[in-house]
Amino acid sequence: MNDERPAAPRKRVRMPVQYRVGNETRWRVGHTENMSRSGILLRVDGPIQVASRLELILNVPARVLDTAPSDLRCRCLVRRNTLLPSLGYAAGVEFTQVATDALDVAIERL
Repeated sequence: MNDERPAAPRKRVRMPVQYRVGNETRWRVGHTENMSRSGILLRVDGPIQVASRLELILNVPARVLDTAPSDLRCRCLVRRNTLLPSLGYAAGVEFTQVATDALDVAIERL
């Protein structure tokens, strides 16, 4: 029996992101490569340990949510981390806490 859930459909989205790992106070900068309802592929400058908890701020443009530019705050869990030669690192992260209504609209309109 296969216990794996099917992956949520991903949409290629490049969006600025601020994030911090665990209880760090320092925010770091990255960007999304793709996004789904369950998580994102995050491009970052350095490795992030698998199973690390992240706090993320997605900088959603005003045109997407029909409001002023909005910061969508999320909590995530790092599921994988990959070195991309000459491009930096990619971290696959799963959302553990997010405003799903705003996320659904953002994914649909991006």
